[in-house]
Amino acid sequence: MIIRTAAFALIAACQFASGQTSAPQVKPATVDEAVELMAGAFSSADQAAKDPSYFDIRLHMAPIWPEEAEGKWLYVEQAMSSVLDRPYRQRVYHVSAQSDGTIKSEVFMLPGDPLKYAGAWKKPELLGDLKVADLKFKDGCSVTLKKTTESVFDGGTDGKSCASDLRGAAYATSEVHMSKEGLKTWDRGYDKEDHQVWGAVNGGYIFKRVSVEESETPPAPKPEVPKPEAPKPAAEAPKAAEPAPHSPSSKPELIHPAQDPANPK
Repeated sequence: MIIRTAAFALIAACQFASGQTSAPQVKPATVDEAVELMAGAFSSADQAAKDPSYFDIRLHMAPIWPEEAEGKWLYVEQAMSSVLDRPYRQRVYHVSAQSDGTIKSEVFMLPGDPLKYAGAWKKPELLGDLKVADLKFKDGCSVTLKKTTESVFDGGTDGKSCASDLRGAAYATSEVHMSKEGLKTWDRGYDKEDHQVWGAVNGGYIFKRVSVEESETPPAPKPEVPKPEAPKPAAEAPKAAEPAPHSPSSKPELIHPAQDPANPK
């Protein structure tokens, strides 16, 4: 009996100690927290410099439509650093809180030619009279974000729900990690047999948070590497004198005939 009582006391002591040392619970996520991490200027230049399999991409996300009551809206633009004025991806995100404590980022397409809105992250007047009703919702492509620690969110799309026909794909997936330092996003497309057909292979793109000035700075030109000089051909040994030709048909050809640039062989 004494041994059993001592055992129960030991278990209770361990449980108490465990409760005292457990990590503090993460506070419920808010839309404002998520938008604070999403909004801004970002660059993958550092990653591209270290690994040539990644491109130098600039990402901008800017809040729009503050008058909308439900959730927050963001204009999103991605462009190669070499052609910042011609973004290859333009979207509008609607960020809202869910009843289960997660944050959902819904994806919308712009109407008509999206390039007419290029640069709207810094010039919102380019959006003109664009309204929510003008956008096209990308069904199945919403990203669900969960707050994992303070100031950190992780999430992604749901299974194969996001349809895609890019480069023979049947569906696309997105994985997202957000922190104060920046974003890590991994977008991939798969065919019907679940073979990857587009997107990064070795991991997601790492977008470092940067200033607006840095995000608009084009990449520095790579220095030209001098080509090694071709080895000079060895001097030929002098030939014995040839007999004089006896007919026009026996006229010797030049050793290095000049090629006619107008009629190259």
